[in-house]
Amino acid sequence: MLFVVGAAQAQAQTAHNHPASDAQLHYDFYSKWNKPNSYESCCNKKDCYPTQAYFDIAGWVWMVRIRETGNYEPVPVYAYDPDNPPATITPDGHAHVCAVPDTTGQGLSAAIHCFVPPDTKS
Repeated sequence: MLFVVGAAQAQAQTAHNHPASDAQLHYDFYSKWNKPNSYESCCNKKDCYPTQAYFDIAGWVWMVRIRETGNYEPVPVYAYDPDNPPATITPDGHAHVCAVPDTTGQGLSAAIHCFVPPDTKS
């Protein structure tokens, strides 16, 4: 019986490429998340994840940690709309990002498509 459960989890992870720990987030949140001012999905089934973020007062910009590099990068204005309530409500109180890392090896910034900051009200 454990083999069947393990196989089902592995199949679920393969189907959407998120780590198994993020599978529920994908179904409940990422799969319904659209780019600000657009009907285009943020998620390509592998690039959205919970992350760490902070607001840089000097640069007046959110900084988000990119999973693949561990570096903090600025969130572009087009990736976060604070006036769009569905995109500003985080399901677990943590920051979330959809970002495609640089794969050229040239040290370029990640392409950040969508961002929601952590819940700072609690």
